[in-house]
Amino acid sequence: MVGVFQQVSALLSPLYDAIRAHCVSADLWQADETGWKVFEEVEGKNSNRWWLWAFASSDTVVFVMDPSRSAAVPKRFFGLTDDDPNPARGLLGSDFYRVYQALGERILSFFCWAHMRRYFLEAARGYSKLQNWTDEWRERIATLYRLHEARQALPPGAKSYLEADNELRRFVKDEIEATWRVQLTDRTIPPAGRDVIRTMERHWEGLTRFLDNPLLPLDNNFMERILRTPVVGRKNFYGSGSKWSGEFAAIVWTITATASRANLNPLPYLIDFLNACVSDGGKPLEGQALDRFLPWMMSEADKKARAIGRDP
Repeated sequence: MVGVFQQVSALLSPLYDAIRAHCVSADLWQADETGWKVFEEVEGKNSNRWWLWAFASSDTVVFVMDPSRSAAVPKRFFGLTDDDPNPARGLLGSDFYRVYQALGERILSFFCWAHMRRYFLEAARGYSKLQNWTDEWRERIATLYRLHEARQALPPGAKSYLEADNELRRFVKDEIEATWRVQLTDRTIPPAGRDVIRTMERHWEGLTRFLDNPLLPLDNNFMERILRTPVVGRKNFYGSGSKWSGEFAAIVWTITATASRANLNPLPYLIDFLNACVSDGGKPLEGQALDRFLPWMMSEADKKARAIGRDP
């Protein structure tokens, strides 16, 4: 079985590489990462603690298995190295993990309001006197979501859109920003609460990038859902027995998640792909033969044949 999977990994690698290149070519992404275990001794690695990274564009999801949780991983992914001639440029949504903020001026961050909300809840759990204060902030953030969704539902340029846009901007400036600026120096608020406000102050630019780009989501919840499948697996089989099997898992999850995002049933999609490899002499597909399986280049007939809800 191990030998079979190693052969399959070689066949799937060009598809993985094409999905990864297409993802990097976008200009809007979200990212997240979670811990992983690789139980093989690897030179230069003193523990079995690895990291599973996930990057998503509008039509792809890419998983990367790496021994590091440093900024070097997203820098390599986006081509922000000295030897890459085509570095990416765009906006990256994430939680407040600092490595995503260390990618330079080519990759600007926008931040997660769901995480911001959690910080308020955590402050109240640790300090009961902050409960009313936290409830007020929860209501402000709930209103922010309602106004953001209302603007997204309208056609840009329409009178109703402009009215919704103005209402959203007024609320952010007059209610959210004005409140945290006052509370920043309010000594009646316990330190745990002021720490949350200082977090908002430090990341305010990234927290409000959505005002000028209605396509931006308010949170990174999509990426947390993307990581759910590997995390459930991790709770059952703990990780990967070797480096190659961890990388193979990242390849398979990339292909199946990207297929699902295109409304393709991953099973018939993979069956068709591997049968095409067999027809090509058991070799990895390339050129037009590979292009036929890229979701963003696939014919409508092939999409329909492999659509979710169709049996393999």
